[in-house]
Amino acid sequence: MPLRQGLIPTQGGAARADALAARAPLSAWKRRSCGDGAKGPRLYDWALVSLPDTGTAEHGHARWLLIRRSIGDPSELAYYLCYGPVDTTDGELIRVAGARWAIE
Repeated sequence: MPLRQGLIPTQGGAARADALAARAPLSAWKRRSCGDGAKGPRLYDWALVSLPDTGTAEHGHARWLLIRRSIGDPSELAYYLCYGPVDTTDGELIRVAGARWAIE
């Protein structure tokens, strides 16, 4: 079944990333650095949403939506669709999300 543009499949049906971020409980957010920048650690608040299996679990992989929120402006959000081994930690996903700065 094709996805409507901008919607992410969840256990409760397809939803927009910003709607999932708005529904994330306070306990879901963790303040972490995604690596060092010119002015020290790049700190953000992060939340991780597990997405339903789309046939990848039998291969030992999972899917997540990683949400980054600015500390200075909580309305500033970034979203990362992630895919990897089921035992991937949120810290690893955050580190990889932050690694893009080294190559841009």
